[in-house]
Amino acid sequence: ATGYVRPQILPVFVSQSVPTDVRAGMGFSASQVWRNNGYTSWSDGSFQLVQASGSGGFGSTPGTFSPAVTQDQSGTSTLSLGAPSTPDSYSCSRQFVRNGANFGSPSTPVNIKVWGDPICSALSVNKPYLYELG
Repeated sequence: ATGYVRPQILPVFVSQSVPTDVRAGMGFSASQVWRNNGYTSWSDGSFQLVQASGSGGFGSTPGTFSPAVTQDQSGTSTLSLGAPSTPDSYSCSRQFVRNGANFGSPSTPVNIKVWGDPICSALSVNKPYLYELG
């Protein structure tokens, strides 16, 4: 007989919908699809997507899966993320975690431009104006 042993937990990143342009300090939503190639169903809150190490500061509520994702099925997790407060370009990636242990590879990183309000650093009058009240 030939065959293979299926791992207990084997998440595989499939796809994502993440905005690439957000305002500094603001919350936003994103979603990711992961496939369950293991034999354990993802049926409780201990299966989560958290910020992958080395990515931008997009922490916030961990993404969870509901309803349960069974063997050979894909599940979508909606994430509530928060943009860093400093405008810049950041990379955002999520890691599949169960009870504090990482499983599988992180999601594909997304480069997100975080922008802030325009700042006027100097203002000078280069032409005088005369207003008459009538």
